[in-house]
Amino acid sequence: MLHCHQYTPYVYGVLGAAFTPCKVIFTEHGRFHPDQRKLKRVLANPLLNLYTDYITAISSATREALVNFENFPKHKIRVVYNGIDDTEYVRSVSTNSKRQFLGIPEKAQVIGTVARLDHIKNHKMMINALKIVHHTYPDTFLIIVGDGPERETLELLASELKLSSRVIFTGFREDTHLFYKTMDIFLLTSLSEGTAMTLLEAMATGLPCVATDVGGNPEIVMDGETGFIIPSNDEITLAEKICTLFRNEDLMKKMGKAGRRRFEENFTVDKMVSSYQAIYDRVA
Repeated sequence: MLHCHQYTPYVYGVLGAAFTPCKVIFTEHGRFHPDQRKLKRVLANPLLNLYTDYITAISSATREALVNFENFPKHKIRVVYNGIDDTEYVRSVSTNSKRQFLGIPEKAQVIGTVARLDHIKNHKMMINALKIVHHTYPDTFLIIVGDGPERETLELLASELKLSSRVIFTGFREDTHLFYKTMDIFLLTSLSEGTAMTLLEAMATGLPCVATDVGGNPEIVMDGETGFIIPSNDEITLAEKICTLFRNEDLMKKMGKAGRRRFEENFTVDKMVSSYQAIYDRVA
């Protein structure tokens, strides 16, 4: 049995397994933005599909992309959500000590994200939203965990908006689980997503999430229940949802707990492994 992850390994995998007893499974993990329909793939994929025993996608949105852009048959594609080990995210740590380390006052409001600093993640949207939030909640901090090619541009934007003292760039960190504990609200403003692992990590921590309505985000965050789903590239609505949560601490806690329950029901590593095991058993 051969399990191929992403398209290029899949093509080589099919070529290697063709005309042998080897079973082939193809998993699509995400899509480029903007998605495009390529004639070469549209023509080739039905042939590749003849030598493919099972296809999985990490979200319903990804499955639809395989159908609409890649010309794969929908009935053959099963959605298997990513799952994570939540050990680090439920472990008790001192929130105040980490905030003190970052120079954040104990009672300040904190929003944050964990993502590579890339255009596709659209960090500009949350920095612009922070400027709006500051009119009502001037003691709000934004933590941006991660590094990447957009860092200099984002630091310049924070400076231009006079937010340099309120936007904290941590750079690349391996201990990201500790930073979730400092946040009151988790933000994901991506222009495109598959199944965002950081959303799962935030929910495992018990944070309410505000995410853009792209890719698999609406399948993870239940709008109005575990957080809010908002239009892409709309900093005004993002600011409104942040302020809504800041005004209602009970709602913030309720959404965080609901997110944790949803994580336990759908996105644990055990859930993911059992789903793939069932596929392997069926194919074998």
